Amino acid sequence: MGIALGVSAAWAGYQGYKWHKSKKGSNYSYAKKKKKNKGKKNLKTKDISKKSGAKNYLVNGTRKQLEKRLRSGGWNSRSLGNGVKEFSRNGRRIVTRKKSNYGRPTADYWGKGRARAKKFRLK
Repeated sequence: MGIALGVSAAWAGYQGYKWHKSKKGSNYSYAKKKKKNKGKKNLKTKDISKKSGAKNYLVNGTRKQLEKRLRSGGWNSRSLGNGVKEFSRNGRRIVTRKKSNYGRPTADYWGKGRARAKKFRLK
């Protein structure tokens, strides 16, 4: 009786291990990652900078999409008026504006204590 109980407990343990192992397999983790990112569009950038000046990037997202991502990412926001918003976090700043001289909405990025490092042209 003791042997049969030991064998069945070992078998149940093995089945549990097998099930746990299958949940860590590639199909399960891929499905989990897919579900997590569902509904989020990846923002793609294209470097359009000239040789001199700050880096300029063309972004395939809108200003509202960028602002929503910044807020959900923990950036603090404040309105500066006339369609200009400033987002800050850990000494870094991003300023978004509805319209620029270029005609499109733009965003500027400043790193910790530096001059403007990057400019983003949005849809």
